[in-house]
Amino acid sequence: MISKIERGEAQPTTPVVARLAEALKVGISALVGGYPGERAGKPGDSLIVRAAQQPAYQDPETGFIRRSISPPRRGRGVDIACNELPPMGRSGLFVAHDEDVEEHVIVTRGRLRVLLDGKPHLLDEGDVLWFRAGVSHQFENRGRGRCEYIIVIDRHHHT
Repeated sequence: MISKIERGEAQPTTPVVARLAEALKVGISALVGGYPGERAGKPGDSLIVRAAQQPAYQDPETGFIRRSISPPRRGRGVDIACNELPPMGRSGLFVAHDEDVEEHVIVTRGRLRVLLDGKPHLLDEGDVLWFRAGVSHQFENRGRGRCEYIIVIDRHHHT
């Protein structure tokens, strides 16, 4: 499967992308593409990445869309993405991360159900869910319209 993905002969589903990222100990954003002008940075540096330039991934089976909104940086443990689910859609199952990974989910449009090891958490627009991501998790749109949410994945790095 990986060789087919590398050759552009297959597009992986969300669970496959998540497992690859976890195995490589990187965020999904690092797999879907970097940002133009990415560099180490110094005080005062800034970077504007227009919506059209933000790396995006769409699951070919579910319609789940993940748009990376923070540049993946080496040595940094925070990954921010904007996710969209079609009406009554779901993300697919994300495998448990390392025990030191935390996720923050902020619903910006619609109703979202988050399953943490199968236990449901229902969120409305404006609600925030924090969880330690050492459990399997899945996101489901519980409405008839599009659902959007921001996810912040914080991978603590021990020194």
